[in-house]
This record gives sequence, C-alpha cells and structure tokens, in this order.
Amino acid sequence: MRKPLTEDAVMMHIAISKELLVREQRRYFRHPVNLPLPLKEGEFEQQARITNLSGGGMAVRTAKPLKHGAVLDLTFELSMGLRISARGQVAWVNPEGMAEITLQTLRGKGSEQLDTWLAAREKLHLEGKPPEA
Repeated sequence: MRKPLTEDAVMMHIAISKELLVREQRRYFRHPVNLPLPLKEGEFEQQARITNLSGGGMAVRTAKPLKHGAVLDLTFELSMGLRISARGQVAWVNPEGMAEITLQTLRGKGSEQLDTWLAAREKLHLEGKPPEA
C-alpha cells in the first residue's frame, strides 16, 4: 500500500485478504462427516468411510490398510445430491485403519460442487444449524 493511505485502498486490501483467508479455510478446515467411500487402486477395491472432509482432502477409516503414497480413484455423494468423482493420494496411514487422502484431481464439476457444499456447511455453521452430510 502506498502512503498516504486512503479509506478505499484500505477497504480494498481488507476485502482481498478476507477472500484469501476464506479460500484457505475451505481448503483446510475439516468438516466432520460419516459417508461411504468406495476406493479403487488398480484392480483392488474396498469400502471405506469418510470421517472428515475439506477442500484439500479427507480422513478415512478402512478395513484393510492403505499403502502410503498409493493413488486411488474414489467417488462419494454429498447432501444436496452432489456426487464427486476424484483421484487422490494417500498422505498418511496409521495402524488403527485411519488414513488421509489428499485430493489431487476432481473430475467434471467436482471442484465446483465441493466448493458449493463447503460454502453451504459454513453458512449452516454460522447460523447455528446442524449440517447434513
């Protein structure tokens, strides 16, 4: 910003900063869910459950351990009739059957649909209403 500061310049910078913060929050804030998740790695398939979800990834619980670094194809359905098809990579695993999957590619309108769902969840949270998965 240049001196002298004007009210318009300050307000513009605040608005830009706010938008960046909201975008980062959507990417990293974990929304608790309990959703079925079919996972596919090559020919291997198994059912998992998503326990939390953000714009950047998800925590899942599996019956059989996933391999760290494995690339998976996955499809899941959110409230509002939103079906997301994606490719993700296993970021970490633990012995209790939990794993983190980082979303690498969202197919079709997946990115837009996930952003819509995240925005709706945030709105419900701000209004003090319980969200649906």
